[in-house]
Amino acid sequence: MQNKIKILISLLFVAVFIWGISLFIEDTETLPSQEEILVDLTIIYSEEDEQLFQEEKITQGSSVLDLLLHIKELQVITEQFPGVGVFVKEIGGVKGTDNTYWQYFVNNNYAEKGAGDYILQDKDSVSWKLTDSYFTE
Repeated sequence: MQNKIKILISLLFVAVFIWGISLFIEDTETLPSQEEILVDLTIIYSEEDEQLFQEEKITQGSSVLDLLLHIKELQVITEQFPGVGVFVKEIGGVKGTDNTYWQYFVNNNYAEKGAGDYILQDKDSVSWKLTDSYFTE
């Protein structure tokens, strides 16, 4: 008799476990997927040298910095400044110096916030330019 009770309890446990798993699978299938957006990225090393990445797919809600770091072949080096944000020091092996800086523009407009704070929209065009002064267009 005790063996039958143990078997019934074991079968009940397995049934509840399988039922719970099926609910979990059903819930995860109904989760909305994160939408992707398409963004163009241009890296302007000099007047004669630029690199273009057209229609890069990134997750909606991504920042300009996320886009830059998304392109693995670029070898981006950044530095975090507490209270200020992230400073891009090097892109594609080209470093800023004491007299040159990496600045970014979105849709040909100088961006007035940090690259980690600027959230991209579908079809935006981002340009990173090595320039010799701040706030240059």
